[in-house]
Amino acid sequence: LLGDCQIGKTSFMVKYVGDDGEEQNGLQMTGLNLMDKTMAVRGARIAYSIWDVAGDIQSVDHIPIACKDAVAILYMFDLTSRCTLNKLVFRSFPNDSNSEIQSRFLCWCSFPACLFDWCSIVDWYERARKWNKTAIPILIGTKFDDFAQLPLEMQWAIVNQARAYARAMKATLFFSSATHNINVNKIFKFITAKLFNLPWTVERNLTIGEPIIDF
Repeated sequence: LLGDCQIGKTSFMVKYVGDDGEEQNGLQMTGLNLMDKTMAVRGARIAYSIWDVAGDIQSVDHIPIACKDAVAILYMFDLTSRCTLNKLVFRSFPNDSNSEIQSRFLCWCSFPACLFDWCSIVDWYERARKWNKTAIPILIGTKFDDFAQLPLEMQWAIVNQARAYARAMKATLFFSSATHNINVNKIFKFITAKLFNLPWTVERNLTIGEPIIDF
């Protein structure tokens, strides 16, 4: 799980691991929170080890160990705080920079491309991709219960922006809420089905005011 501080990554993980009688355990260290969950699927036992990387700059060093052998990487942002999706930082690009993800996102910026780079989700994405290019990418907007209270025009703008990011990342997009368990289990069902070629599909939902699912 990657994303900025205070966006609900740990709450999301705890909601999924839960306390439902299945096996789970965890480990905490500075900048990294690990929890395991073992479940039965069609008579087979599947164990997930979930790594939650803290969102501060000091925790960036944990990205290699968390992402290197991951089968899925969940990039998370707060639906009620757009800066966790598209925060800008001021820096100069190398003259020979040819990053595909960088070029796709810079078209959103009206300032000279040589001066600005996208941070937050794109930065997490690029750092993770250095260590793992095969993991299933999932883009998750958290705190949907609070997001649903925003004006519809603001919801529409955030939905469109999140969908554009997901397309550029070739990621499946889910809006979720740990508080109300919206799409939390569904996200892991989706990952499990993809990994093991199980006959389970998720339905696209693009209705404004409802938890978005797009792919």
